[in-house]
Amino acid sequence: MLNLQASYLETDAFKKMVNLKLLQLNFVELKGSYKHVSEDLRWLCWHGFHSEILPADLCIENLVAIDMSCSNLEVFEPPTVMNPMSSFLVNICENLGALSSLTLLHMSGCKNLFSSWEHTEPTFSFPVSLHRLFLKDCYLKYADFLTLSFNLQLDLQYLNLGNSRFKSLPCYDHLKNLWVLDLSFCSRLKYLLRLPGTLAELYIYYCESLEKITFQSHRFPLQELGYEGCVNLYYVKLVPIAKLDETDLGHLEWLKEYQNHEVCLVGDDELTVGRSWHIQMLYEFNIMSTSLPNINDPRMTPKYMSESSSLSFDVPSCLKNKRLKGINVTFKYSVSGDE
Repeated sequence: MLNLQASYLETDAFKKMVNLKLLQLNFVELKGSYKHVSEDLRWLCWHGFHSEILPADLCIENLVAIDMSCSNLEVFEPPTVMNPMSSFLVNICENLGALSSLTLLHMSGCKNLFSSWEHTEPTFSFPVSLHRLFLKDCYLKYADFLTLSFNLQLDLQYLNLGNSRFKSLPCYDHLKNLWVLDLSFCSRLKYLLRLPGTLAELYIYYCESLEKITFQSHRFPLQELGYEGCVNLYYVKLVPIAKLDETDLGHLEWLKEYQNHEVCLVGDDELTVGRSWHIQMLYEFNIMSTSLPNINDPRMTPKYMSESSSLSFDVPSCLKNKRLKGINVTFKYSVSGDE
């Protein structure tokens, strides 16, 4: 073990310390190439680290514990040229949350670090200054801990919890700045409730158990939604008529008579692959719609007919002190020609 408290040190001093495993630096500034620091380093305590990012040539892939208290660190991310230190890291200093300037924290793959949470309380908290947090492949199981509620990390913009093992998440409606949420491959996740209205991108690829998503507001805020492999998700996008009741359908409750009618689903593969071929209701951007091919029902008799290839209509003005909340449009069409 090497314990240094000098103000600065040339990294050449580490050349002969090829077996160095424990390194403690207290407000020491290293000068020179970090490649001279042993690749076998397992424990690093560097109080007062002077830089905003970890040195790119510092080998940290074998670390099992790291303490960067009282440092100027703004980004905690393993250098891309290295393998993630994920497989071995089992301890991080409890003062991690005191890094008030840290905006990016990359801990993907640290499955050993979080495995102890199953029986004990977390030993550290996340900095309140975080903007981006990567916890992919950490196999997180228990989302009811305060740590994963992110009650203090109100500036979070990007959150990656991919490949976790929880069945639900705490409500995130307090994260008013959250822009991107990635929960891909969370195969046990069943519900996502009251997602913030600021959310623009949601990635839930192969969340095979996911059934329901709701948002803080009634409108559908997403600009991008990745949902391939979500075969049980019927609440937001595509819902079999058989799973809807009269309250959901309103004046279209007569559609229940055709719930077992089979149709050919075409279009977006992410939406249709693995789905039932029975009539579906599409929910998209707060609009619900369906198609009833080859069905002749008197309730679908048109009041207006046209041979035009397009359809247009005027929306009437609202009465004073009234607000238009929705509009129902039903149309019947036929296809002519070879197409």
